[in-house]
Amino acid sequence: MFDSKLKISFEEVPFEEANEEYSLEGITLDELEDLFPEEPEHFLVHKGNVVVNGPMKVGYDHSKDELTVYVIDGDLTINGPLVFQQADAYAALYVTGNLTCENAYIAWTAQLFVRGSMIVKHLVATYIEDAGHFSIQGSLKAGSWLECGDRGCFEIGKKPQARLLRVGEHRYYVFGPYAPKDDVAGDEGEGEEEDEDRKFGFSPKEAVPIKGILHPSLFDGEEDVSTNKLGKAMLDGKPLFADGSGGMMFASAKKPAKKPAKKPTKKPAKKPTKKPAKKPAKKPAKKPTKKPAKKPTKKRS
Repeated sequence: MFDSKLKISFEEVPFEEANEEYSLEGITLDELEDLFPEEPEHFLVHKGNVVVNGPMKVGYDHSKDELTVYVIDGDLTINGPLVFQQADAYAALYVTGNLTCENAYIAWTAQLFVRGSMIVKHLVATYIEDAGHFSIQGSLKAGSWLECGDRGCFEIGKKPQARLLRVGEHRYYVFGPYAPKDDVAGDEGEGEEEDEDRKFGFSPKEAVPIKGILHPSLFDGEEDVSTNKLGKAMLDGKPLFADGSGGMMFASAKKPAKKPAKKPTKKPAKKPTKKPAKKPAKKPAKKPTKKPAKKPTKKRS
């Protein structure tokens, strides 16, 4: 479910206990039985805040992962992007506190539930299928929000605070019991019933086309976006916007090649200069001292 580099420990909590303590009531209007083909035996729970320095890649692996709810009982802070994508699988990530990250890409059948708020510094992009969930009980605050698919279940407690980007004429459908009446979406067509207690969204007029805003490397044709390139660009820390912003370097990104260290140049050793030998100073010759001549002593007769 998580990248092997992430050291997050989980413990099994039996289903009845977990479903009571970590109920999704208030975050989604769907029941747990609507999320999974069959009732999981237990939830996998990590108690405490989690901080990830770098990208966080999430997605169900059919060969080794359990199909259940993965709970982070606390805040999840990612100093990098969150990329949550899985296909034909229904594992769920549930954060009981706030979720904060640099960028986020939620795709296919990913199921993300946040009891608190979700704060994204640059870009959150969503491309979920009908079985996917993007459910935030609190608020969604992001630099920009790009909705690529026009499908899936979106449930957000308050009107998102973000610059809205659109591909084509996609509309932002958001389900939430706290939707102000002014934000309730109108009828989409004749004969379609609206559940005004649940549905609100944004018309294409409120969203800005991506051309000239997203980085050219992310386009598929002139006006469509390549979601595969988008998720990969986030993981690689590459720019997301046309002005070169939105990316950041991580340990997983390619590091610039190191320039070979310059070999220290040896300075030629200085030849020792011979100091001229000092000539010993000549001591002045001592003048011989003349001893006084002895007077001859006369012998007595």
